[in-house]
Amino acid sequence: MAFLLRHGTPDDGRDEGVTGVSGAMSEWLRLGVPSESDADTGDGTPVSEAGHDLDRALTARAEALAQGEHRLGAQQSELALERERLRARSKVLDVREAALADREREMADGFEGEARGLEEERVELEQLRAGLTTNAQVLEGLRRELEARASLQGEVEEQVGRRLAELEEREAELAQRHAEADARTEELDRAQSALAGREAEVNEVAVRHEAAGRELAAGEAGLERRQQHVASIGADLDRREQDLRETIESLPIDAATYHWDLDELERLVEQNASSYPDRAGSWRWYLQYLRGIEAVGAMRRREVSALIGEVFEPLLDLPRRPL
Repeated sequence: MAFLLRHGTPDDGRDEGVTGVSGAMSEWLRLGVPSESDADTGDGTPVSEAGHDLDRALTARAEALAQGEHRLGAQQSELALERERLRARSKVLDVREAALADREREMADGFEGEARGLEEERVELEQLRAGLTTNAQVLEGLRRELEARASLQGEVEEQVGRRLAELEEREAELAQRHAEADARTEELDRAQSALAGREAEVNEVAVRHEAAGRELAAGEAGLERRQQHVASIGADLDRREQDLRETIESLPIDAATYHWDLDELERLVEQNASSYPDRAGSWRWYLQYLRGIEAVGAMRRREVSALIGEVFEPLLDLPRRPL
């Protein structure tokens, strides 16, 4: 009883056994407790003994209630700790949200700067495209000039061949005439005494022989001059061809087809990626794009050449192999 009065009546939701003890206690108080001298249970057991049994039951119930309250207190302590942890977690989330907001603002500022940089690069690429178009036109003019010179060289060689054939025929004819003249001279020598009147004819043959010799010498001199001229033209063509070959070799272009060599261009990108870290990713993306164009056979279009010159301009000035 003293324990119940000290701790009070438990709530309905704490312990079902404690609630039963409280109800029994209330009923016992309502009916009243008889004195030990005049009470009897009806079967010979004194009322005081029954009251002791009830006290023992109430004490047991009260101890059970105390244990339940102790467990409830421990649960409340755990609940308080959990609330503290939740409040700390909420503070951490607030800090992270603030950091995320700052990060979003920084990214927005960065995007604006990158947009300005891309615009500047676009203007620069336009200028590079114009320069590459001019270079392509110059290369096309050189190619046409080389073709014209090659055609001219073929014509010159054909003319020289015809002239050589004519000279060979003339040489054969002169040789034949020399043979005839020699035979005629021998005949004249043998019949000089008898053929004095034929001396004029012999002299005429000698004059023709000398004229033929002078003509042969003149033909040989003209042939030598023509050969020198052909050699000069050939040397000039060789120099121009070497210039064009060096121009092609300085670019990632297939010398046989005049197509852009994407494998060589990819090698230049990977070789110089560390020197241009801000452009390496963009170059690799353009290589994938150009391989798609190569698959449909459009690599010789001027737009593709202009795009390559504009995007990969830093790499096109680098030598393709050690000098």
